[in-house]
Amino acid sequence: MQRPYMDITFNTVQLDLMRSIERAFDALGIVNPDKVFRRERSPHGKKEPGVPPDAG
Repeated sequence: MQRPYMDITFNTVQLDLMRSIERAFDALGIVNPDKVFRRERSPHGKKEPGVPPDAG
């Protein structure tokens, strides 16, 4: 429920900070993957940890 409103609730600096904190505690992206920040898939089909999806 929270994810659709992240961009209007927080500014870019705050979102980047949250992503960096998430990466610091979960560098492999295994704890609740895609719960708050979705990750893009790499060309090999694996999800890249902490990479935000393209807007749109």
